[in-house]
Amino acid sequence: LYSSKGELLKYNNSPFEKIPEQLNHLGDIDIYNGEIYAGVENFVNGKGENIQIAIYDLNTLEYKRSIPINSSSGQLEVCGIAIDEKRGLIWLADWVNGEYLYRYSLSLGDYLGRLRIKPVPSKIQGIMVHKDHIFLTSDDGNADFHKHDHIYSIKIPESEKVAETNLKFEKLLNDFKRAGEVEGLCLSPDGSIFSVLMNRGRIIDEGIPKGFYPGYNREIHEIYVYDVKTKRSD
Repeated sequence: LYSSKGELLKYNNSPFEKIPEQLNHLGDIDIYNGEIYAGVENFVNGKGENIQIAIYDLNTLEYKRSIPINSSSGQLEVCGIAIDEKRGLIWLADWVNGEYLYRYSLSLGDYLGRLRIKPVPSKIQGIMVHKDHIFLTSDDGNADFHKHDHIYSIKIPESEKVAETNLKFEKLLNDFKRAGEVEGLCLSPDGSIFSVLMNRGRIIDEGIPKGFYPGYNREIHEIYVYDVKTKRSD
C-alpha cells in the first residue's frame, strides 16, 4: 500500500500463503467497504487455474476469505476485478478471452451471468466501474514496434437481461515513455484524479516474461496520473 506521494505504507509479501490452492497471479484490484477485492489464479500455459475472488483487509492487507468463480461461466482467466456499488455487482475481466465480462453478486457472491462485448477487446488488463460505464485497459499494442496500448469503455445495460454491449475507444496511451504493458486503472474517490499502472522494459510473450528490451536490465513500474477535467455526457 502506497500513499499518493509514492511512500510505502504497508505490505504483504505473501498474499497467497493462507489460501490452500496453488496461486501465482493477482490482477487489477478494487476496494469496497474497508476490503480489497482481487482476482487471483494460478496462471499456467496461457490460462488461469484455481480462479477466485480473494478478499483482503484494507488496514492490515491480510487475507480474509474467497469467493470461487462459477465453473459454468466459461471464464478462462481473471486479469482484474471491479466493484459496482450502484448495482451491487462484482465484475470480472478475462485476459485470455475478452469477449465477456462476468458479474457476481456483491452481497452474496453468487454468479449472475456474463455480458458480451462487441467488438471484442484484446488482452484486457484492468477494469474499473464509474457510474454507468466500465472502463478497460487493453494490452493490444506491440512494444516490439513501439505501438501503444488503449483504454476503452462500455455502457452498462440498464437491465441484466441485456446480454450484449458495444465497445467504445477512449484513449491511446501514448503518454508513456516507452510502449510496454498496461496494467490496472483507477479513479480517485472524488473523481478528480485518474491513474494508470504501466510496466516497461521487459519482453512479454503471451503473458510470459522472456527477457528485456535493449537498454533495460529490469522491469520498470510506473503510475501515470491524469487530471479529470470533463465529465461524460452519455
